[in-house]
Amino acid sequence: MARRPNFIVILIDDLRFDEFGAGGHPYLKTPHIDRIVQEGALFERAFHTTPICSPNRASILTGQYASRHGIIDNVARDAASHRLPNYHLELKRLGYETAHIGKWHMGNDGKPRPGYDFWVAYDGHGRLYDPKLNENGTYVQHTGYITDIMNAMAVEFVRRKHDKPWSLFFAHKAVRTARHKYIRWVNRSRDGELDELYDLEKDPYELANGIRRPAYRAVREKLKRELRHLATEATGLSWLQLAAGGRIAVR
Repeated sequence: MARRPNFIVILIDDLRFDEFGAGGHPYLKTPHIDRIVQEGALFERAFHTTPICSPNRASILTGQYASRHGIIDNVARDAASHRLPNYHLELKRLGYETAHIGKWHMGNDGKPRPGYDFWVAYDGHGRLYDPKLNENGTYVQHTGYITDIMNAMAVEFVRRKHDKPWSLFFAHKAVRTARHKYIRWVNRSRDGELDELYDLEKDPYELANGIRRPAYRAVREKLKRELRHLATEATGLSWLQLAAGGRIAVR
């Protein structure tokens, strides 16, 4: 019988199709991603019908449209996500050792989902620093930057001795909401440290976010979520915030 291949799927959160070197970005340096492209394939016409966080990752895992798998927005869908027919269920049936490391966010609880022998995740969006991770059903407090912590876990999984073929789904939290200074990369841009991340004249909303007190922002975001939940329950519609600032209702 031919040796069966191992699989690693790496999902980077909120990385645009052109925000890496091989994608044509003028100054971002991504040599390792570029190597994967050079030694593999770059799908330049692939797209997703519901390109937001949770529906997108659910479709990658199931091969189904959002209208079929039921994860149609980023609202907590804990029960539905425990029933997802993800491809690791089939790989496990075929004798593979299966692992998930990183962001799940199809349902906001970090409990292990069916189909995995090894499970590391976190509730919702998690934390950038000093995260509490769910490791096979037990929450463990870690110290450090979440990208480094999860990278180390993924490397350890790949290097350990395996008695059968394996499949790893490795889902980073980065680069989502990267509004922090990671000291390792300071002064690495083409012209030194970038002077600003946003054009505040065109996007004054970001300036308001920067000067509001954290407690006020937290209450405001909580209220928005609760009102959206109420509207969903009352009307059967889910409101998706589009990048352009408009809203569209989908049933």
